[in-house]
Amino acid sequence: IFILILIIIAWANHRRYYFFECKIPSLYKKNSAHWQRLNFLIFFRNIYTSANIFDIMIYVKNCFSEVIFLNTQYICEMNGNFRTETDVFFSEKCSFRVGGKIGLCVFPSNEEELIYAVKKAEEYGEKYIVLGNMTNILPSDDTYDGTVIVTSEMQKMRFDGNFVFAEAGAPLTRLSLLSARQGLSGLEFAYGIPGSLGGAVYMNAGAYGGCMADVLTSVTAYDPKSGVVSDYTADECKFGYRNSRF
Repeated sequence: IFILILIIIAWANHRRYYFFECKIPSLYKKNSAHWQRLNFLIFFRNIYTSANIFDIMIYVKNCFSEVIFLNTQYICEMNGNFRTETDVFFSEKCSFRVGGKIGLCVFPSNEEELIYAVKKAEEYGEKYIVLGNMTNILPSDDTYDGTVIVTSEMQKMRFDGNFVFAEAGAPLTRLSLLSARQGLSGLEFAYGIPGSLGGAVYMNAGAYGGCMADVLTSVTAYDPKSGVVSDYTADECKFGYRNSRF
């Protein structure tokens, strides 16, 4: 990353100004593909008075507090393969309407794209987290300088006899409703739960005396540590109260 700092010294009314113009490849603005410009104006009372260096450092730090630096090549690869969003906040995405700025939001639409997104984040050493409908999280107000991989576009469902196959982003309420229309019972407890299937399995979500462990047959999951996609039976998921092996 090259940061170009142009210092312009101007005079007006016997006062001295330092004007810093920086060009940086960042996610500060809506279009992360372009170089963004940040302008900082530091005021000095006059030419003979020295500014407090600590005040200057604090001022510049505050100006950069919401600037998020991610690998440019990584961003280009993500933009070329998925729908992505920048300049967004957790408070715009999660149900509790809290949380700070997000570095990059990625929206894979199927299993292959999800695995690719995780692998790329691992490859470039970027911080990342995989989330679903964001209805049961309380993110910090601090800036998250990483990638949020959102499964909300992975909503495919398929019915086969007494079984339903669904992706991680499938809304739990919709899954419950469609299952009932197919004449299948067991997911009545899930109607009204605002989360997605992936999150429900992760925490063994439940209500009204029922939970995911009661109706789940198997789970297909990707382990980023081993790079292997595996199938787990309900017993292998090690479900507990709002808990699982995942």
